[in-house]
Amino acid sequence: MGLSNSSLGYLNYPTQIIFKCCKLIPVLIGGIIIQKKKYTTLDFAACACMSIGLIFFTLADSSVSPSFSLYGLMLICSALVADAVIGNVQEKTMKEFSSSNSEMILYSYSIGFVYILFGQLATGQFWSAFSFCWQHPFQTYGYALIFSFTGYIGLVVVLSLVKSFGALIAVTGKSTILYEDLLDAKIHKKEVTIGFIRRHKSKNILKVDKVSFHEIEGSNECTEFVDNVLSRAKNYWQRRPTKLKVIVNPQSGTLKKGERVYKEVVQPIFESARIVCETEVTQSRKHAQEILSKCCLNDFDGVVSVGGDGTFTECYNGMILNQMACAKRDINDRRSQLIKPPIPIGIIPLGSGQGCIKMAIGSVDVVTAALHIVIGKSFSAKGYSVHSGTKLVYYGNLLFGYGFYSDLIEEGENKRWMGILRYGFGGTKAFFKHRLFKAKIRVLPWGSTPKDGALDSNLNNDHEKEFTDEFFSVEMYPFLFPLVDRQLETYSLPLCSLYMLRSCSRIDHLQLLAKLARKKDDTYSFDFVKSFEAEGFSLAIEPDPDNREENNSIIINIDGDPFPVKREDVIHVKMYADMIDIYGPSASWNEIKELM
Repeated sequence: MGLSNSSLGYLNYPTQIIFKCCKLIPVLIGGIIIQKKKYTTLDFAACACMSIGLIFFTLADSSVSPSFSLYGLMLICSALVADAVIGNVQEKTMKEFSSSNSEMILYSYSIGFVYILFGQLATGQFWSAFSFCWQHPFQTYGYALIFSFTGYIGLVVVLSLVKSFGALIAVTGKSTILYEDLLDAKIHKKEVTIGFIRRHKSKNILKVDKVSFHEIEGSNECTEFVDNVLSRAKNYWQRRPTKLKVIVNPQSGTLKKGERVYKEVVQPIFESARIVCETEVTQSRKHAQEILSKCCLNDFDGVVSVGGDGTFTECYNGMILNQMACAKRDINDRRSQLIKPPIPIGIIPLGSGQGCIKMAIGSVDVVTAALHIVIGKSFSAKGYSVHSGTKLVYYGNLLFGYGFYSDLIEEGENKRWMGILRYGFGGTKAFFKHRLFKAKIRVLPWGSTPKDGALDSNLNNDHEKEFTDEFFSVEMYPFLFPLVDRQLETYSLPLCSLYMLRSCSRIDHLQLLAKLARKKDDTYSFDFVKSFEAEGFSLAIEPDPDNREENNSIIINIDGDPFPVKREDVIHVKMYADMIDIYGPSASWNEIKELM
């Protein structure tokens, strides 16, 4: 310490810091000489790279810094040599005699104090230093007290590292890994590799990274180190899943690589986190719903949907139907209380739209989605039920549409091979078609739910609003998009944004679509649009007397999938606040808008 502090009189501060950061080199050499240690090629390569960087820095500093001197260089190099000797001697002593950190600090600094005192007396600097301290007691003794206390805390930490893992690891410990971000720790010969979750520059992206330690000698020390790390980490893993039910849609993803992406990218992440997965590959549409409606959900910590929005919707419909059957609730009765599944569901995004995963984590990255499932944090998402007459059609949580959006999805359904482009194709055809329909819509505005909590089946509540008109689109979003400026603070409430688009020109409709494409908050601010924050609504399509060849069924859009219903039946949509838990932190409104 005396040599290091003295060097500041001859070197500028950045030069001293760079030299001190290269303490790894003398510590490695000291380990070979003092403790007869053997190091790997990687250790020597790291030292060589650091030495080259040091040479270039020193050459640059000698040409631009007026405080550079050969004497200062000798002082700091001597300090590094002393540090190398002290670190290795401390490690050897602590292992041989099992001495404590406090003993090591007491004797090391007592001996060091004697050396520095005699050095100061010999050079004649002691009395001038004593006089200066006497004249400025607060600035010297006060700061010295703070420096001593913080230095003691730092020494205790460093000596603990030295005692547990050796001098080299103690010196090279430059990055901090949170236990909650730890994935796994593995032993290979004398090398311990720790896998962990790294937060990317973009706060919505997570990556898998690893760090290796090469200094731990002996299988017992390696095992002890790994066991210690994992035992501490388990305290932070309480919400992590240990067993998952994974549903894979092999038709999802670019070129139908859903199953391959899961096996090559996602499954290794789950295995490294020691998660046991029971995987099933779907064979047909609604197969995922059938699997989850019959399995015992309590045997798992969570469900994972590998696919697009359709696969995810099938999965959580199966989970809800499972719980409704266990509770012996009639799913066709709109007054039946919905039973929330006991476990969360995660999404591995491999489809076209990916609206659900955007809401959950603010990203469509597969690795990020898998790591959020590993972390285990979840949020409660709301959703809605759709009944046609006296029968349940489906549960949804993203959007409901009839008219323009149902025509869009119907036109594009036979073009699924086009991927996400089918939405543009179907939308173009639906736009030029501009089909109008007569309908009676009854709306239950937010805050007008009856005391029993159920939407009145006769639709005669005093608070309900009724509209009979000619429309070309009825659109509903469970989140407030983009009716209000309150972001997602109401995401946990059982309300939706309902838009009724009455007859208008194609030019007006095109202007609305242009605003929607630019994510404008005033997208639906047109005279032909009637909007509500609603708890539910009913939609009754009136027959067209001029069209005798009219089909007996119509198509409605639920979360981007087409569902046929009888034309004469009244469609009932009801919101639920706490429908299902989804793995993820829940994205902010601005993050969702950026991904849409």
